[in-house]
Amino acid sequence: MTDKNKAFQQSLPWESIEASANIHFVFENPGQWRCPLSVLLRIYLVQRVGGLSDPVMVNVLRGSLSVREFVRLSWFALPSVEQLGSFRRFMEKHGFDK
Repeated sequence: MTDKNKAFQQSLPWESIEASANIHFVFENPGQWRCPLSVLLRIYLVQRVGGLSDPVMVNVLRGSLSVREFVRLSWFALPSVEQLGSFRRFMEKHGFDK
């Protein structure tokens, strides 16, 4: 992992963000997402900061090793466009898009 990725990982309170989202996450559509919540949250952040659509985000995940490292995504758990859209709507529904 690059130094920039490490610095960015440490700059956000991931544990508290994940704890807040987990309250809703575990009760809605269990098993719907192939990726852990921590990975989906990081993907959502990259998507929001970059202004990326769901299809573009999937392509970024396929093509950028540094983004995959940042979001902590393995090659075997690549989310689909539909899964990213579903998670994005989940985040918006619970006010995490603000």
